[in-house]
Amino acid sequence: MSPGPVSGAIRTSRARAYLLGVSGVLVLSSDALLIRLVDAPVLVVMSWRGALMCIAFLGIEAIRHGPRMLDGVRIGAAGLLAALLYATSGFAFVTAIVYLPVAQALMLVATVPLSSALFGRLFAGDPLTPATLLTGL
Repeated sequence: MSPGPVSGAIRTSRARAYLLGVSGVLVLSSDALLIRLVDAPVLVVMSWRGALMCIAFLGIEAIRHGPRMLDGVRIGAAGLLAALLYATSGFAFVTAIVYLPVAQALMLVATVPLSSALFGRLFAGDPLTPATLLTGL
């Protein structure tokens, strides 16, 4: 008996989730190693990370949209807040990598999904499922 389309989709979805999880661990671990190897002040590392990320995002947008890449860009207050919070989290990550053992800093990063779920529950009333709570253990 061959698997139905639903079980195939679940298998593909699960495999994709594992691939994304492993990829994230590899990227964060190598990122932490590079930050440590550079041995530069936090603001210098943040400046280079921001500049290189900006170049990468602009390159991706230029490939996707060509010369019209900035047409209709309206981020508003919510977009500015998201950018500020993203910059703050990047600054906190680099600071943690510089001043803490890498394993401790990466453990802090690993708690982000659980803390996001708890803040979602507290501020937005989102439900906390048993699976979400189990991931925090």
